[in-house]
Amino acid sequence: MRADRPHARPALAVRLGGGGRVVAVEPLAHRREAALRYGADLALAPDDLAPAAPLLTHGGAHTVFEVAGTDAAIADSLALARPGARVLLAGIPDDDSSSFSAGLARRKGITFVMVRRMKEMYPRTIRLVETGLVDVRGLVSDRLPLEQAHEAFVRGVERRGLKVVVGLD
Repeated sequence: MRADRPHARPALAVRLGGGGRVVAVEPLAHRREAALRYGADLALAPDDLAPAAPLLTHGGAHTVFEVAGTDAAIADSLALARPGARVLLAGIPDDDSSSFSAGLARRKGITFVMVRRMKEMYPRTIRLVETGLVDVRGLVSDRLPLEQAHEAFVRGVERRGLKVVVGLD
């Protein structure tokens, strides 16, 4: 999984879903640390991915989650996927289109799965929190009052922290 606009949460979701080894790829150090806290076995910077890939995948990953929405992330996903793998595209591209190597995807027999991360996920997520399987308090790195909403958006755009929340209380 590569993340140019990442979230540490996919590692936890994979772990809770019974997934095997989880490798997160994230450019920001504080988010790599969060990925490790939330279930990743290993967290790498994108520049470290190519040299480590043969050692990480043992023939390739069975399932790869792409959560950044960038063509580079899709290319990394295809490189890490084993023949016959599933690549789940959860990232939302800025311009509503994505490109990838059709030849590589065809040679590997990749199955692409488009993921919609809305609606039906809320009740399931709430149940995970209510049952204690997930502690979401650690995901909120900044909580600012409504008067500082502009600063909250600046922090979010600059990708400082994990989740910036504007409190109405």
